[in-house]
Amino acid sequence: MTNLETAIRKLDDVPDQTRVEVIRGVNIRRKKNGLTVMALHYSAIPDRDPETEKGAAWYAKENGGYASQSMWKKEQEMDAYATGGEAVFGSVLGNPRLYELVVISDPFWYPDPRWDVVAGFDHGVTNATGLLKAYIPREALDPRTGEKMPLEIYICGEFYRYRTDEWSNNVDENVVEMKQMPDLDRARWIKADPSIFYDAVATDKGAPTNIYQTYKKNNMWPMSGYDGIRSDVTFVEWIMSDWWKGIAGGRKPRLHIVCRNPSDRPQPGLHPFDCPNLLWEMKRAKRVQMTSRQLLTKNASEALVNKNNHLLDPLKQILGTVRNPTAIPSEEIIAGQIEGLDMFTGPMRGRFLMSAEALGGKLNLDGTLKKPKSPLRIDMRKGPGCLQRPR
Repeated sequence: MTNLETAIRKLDDVPDQTRVEVIRGVNIRRKKNGLTVMALHYSAIPDRDPETEKGAAWYAKENGGYASQSMWKKEQEMDAYATGGEAVFGSVLGNPRLYELVVISDPFWYPDPRWDVVAGFDHGVTNATGLLKAYIPREALDPRTGEKMPLEIYICGEFYRYRTDEWSNNVDENVVEMKQMPDLDRARWIKADPSIFYDAVATDKGAPTNIYQTYKKNNMWPMSGYDGIRSDVTFVEWIMSDWWKGIAGGRKPRLHIVCRNPSDRPQPGLHPFDCPNLLWEMKRAKRVQMTSRQLLTKNASEALVNKNNHLLDPLKQILGTVRNPTAIPSEEIIAGQIEGLDMFTGPMRGRFLMSAEALGGKLNLDGTLKKPKSPLRIDMRKGPGCLQRPR
């Protein structure tokens, strides 16, 4: 009789869902509906068994590549509930050595004025209003290989205000303070929650308006709606498995947070070149932890607790947009191609490139960018099936 046959017979004498070992790293169990399930652990492979010399080396290498032991337990030890209640950034921000690699605390550090500037924004009324500024160095080539260096981001500057007895947290006073943020006037883009662009605010005239119109009236910088991925789980994976990947093993992080004044409580106000509130939120970001009763009826969740995320959302908007960048205007591309040419050759080359763009259908006759044609829509007011373009 084989080991598998012996194990299957043992299932008849034990309660449902009881695991019976077949060989090391392999076990079976019987569900309540009668199905038999086999689970394969990495220790079933001799070269991955930590009790062998090769397996111990494999374990040390692979285990060190995970951002946290909770994620290792979930993916490799088959523990579906390991991440419940986990501080998602704790393995980095709670480690003094890794904290120093990620967080820039040098009082004399300031971003290069040639770097690009981008930002994310989260409007709040009873909740906090948050603005986050980031600097992105221009693309550089590795002198050894000639390949493009990985992109880096420096989160350096924030505005964070919520309603208090001294501060009403309305748009008027917030914009006055936000306008003092250095370098934000040259931002390539500012991404905001799309909800502020919806016409859902009632007015005296009857026609509804949106919150963004109030910011425009107060001369706030132009903003556009964030159209990237909104999942908290994906957002954490971006940071831990991409921007901070391998830093425990000596790799340089690509996402840096500038903070010379960390605190264990919120610090409302404008911080021109520091992010104490973002750091405060990241240290407290935890995964949802379900009770035993909830686990009986729901699948284990990796979502984050929906609390203290008023700067985490702008960070998500920045990282999500950088991963799916907006198109660079043709005028800017052409300006870069003719940079450094003499006063005779430059204009001729520029006109040639503009003509090529126009022939490609990207420019209007006056040199402005063509807007994409609006899609057809069905206007049900004119009868079913009537197609027309929006006016």
